[in-house]
Amino acid sequence: MFSLPVWAIVVNNFTFHYALYLLMNWLPTYFELGLQVSLQGMDSSKMVPYLNMFVFSIVGGFIADYLITKRILSVTRTRKFLNTVGFLVASAALMALPQFRTSNGVILCSSVALWFLALGRAGFAVNHMDIAPRYTGIVMGVSNTAGTLAGIIGVDLTGKLLEASKLVYSDLSHQ
Repeated sequence: MFSLPVWAIVVNNFTFHYALYLLMNWLPTYFELGLQVSLQGMDSSKMVPYLNMFVFSIVGGFIADYLITKRILSVTRTRKFLNTVGFLVASAALMALPQFRTSNGVILCSSVALWFLALGRAGFAVNHMDIAPRYTGIVMGVSNTAGTLAGIIGVDLTGKLLEASKLVYSDLSHQ
């Protein structure tokens, strides 16, 4: 449990799932309260970011396989490259999301975030076998526990932060 590569996987799994659960749980609220757009009126367009994530999860695997089998990058460099690019672009997209004031803009921005999260997943999700082939199941269990905790803690913490920011905002606007 003192292995830095194991901790890197655990942190990656936590951050991946934090962003995923954040979008799954708070994006509908953002549509309803932030944009005043009814989810019933959006038909199936609200599913687009998650369908894109599904597709990009597969694409990420193909990209990783291509980079490794064509010897463009080593296994380690491929994992680090996909993880870094995926998480950096997803982070930028999540930070940019509040700038979009239409449902189509938010769908596009959240799609980009989920596309690149899926790409980042190709960097860390299979890494358990790379670094600990004999203990893959244990490392996967610890890593997935961290991802589940991100969903439990992250959704609640985000709600508390949103409530606190609403209180601060309303206090500032009344001064």
